[in-house]
Amino acid sequence: MPEKERGLVEKVYLEGLTIEQAGIQLGMTKGWASRLHARALGRLRESLAHYDSPDR
Repeated sequence: MPEKERGLVEKVYLEGLTIEQAGIQLGMTKGWASRLHARALGRLRESLAHYDSPDR
């Protein structure tokens, strides 16, 4: 996961900040932080999907 996405996810889920607060700390707008958050969750979902597959 790219550094900015990872930083945003860490601030939201580990530090308990809102997406807007995390975005401000990372120097991005609320809209961009929201898009980056959605993209990061999509990457995580894809990465974890094959762990849940019947082939494993």
